Amino acid sequence: MARYFTLAEANALLPRLRQWLTRMQAKKRRLDQVQEKLVELAIKAAGNGRLVEKDLHAAEQEAERLAREIDKWVERISALGCEVKDVERGLIDFLARREGREVYLCWQLGEEEVAFWHELQDGFDGRQPL
Repeated sequence: MARYFTLAEANALLPRLRQWLTRMQAKKRRLDQVQEKLVELAIKAAGNGRLVEKDLHAAEQEAERLAREIDKWVERISALGCEVKDVERGLIDFLARREGREVYLCWQLGEEEVAFWHELQDGFDGRQPL
């Protein structure tokens, strides 16, 4: 069953969401670094796999761990009824009702409060001020 947020309810979650998104973004940046390292190691492994096998395995394990951690943060946010739209941008949508129809209240990390909304199908580019 969908949860509909009021503007006050969405804004009340922002302190927690700021903290969680900041952590998620740090994990995502690290995951990106590890994935770049995996590409480099895969290229080296093609030439002489035995020399980088241990490093490749360690990087793969770290990437899997980081991806699981990010997924757990997304699940926590989803459990609140919010939708994570973009981890890197820190973009969260809150399902709401506006003029009798379903819309999203839209917030991005760095914004002081929820101040935008958009139609369900429009996404970030369709944001409009409240």
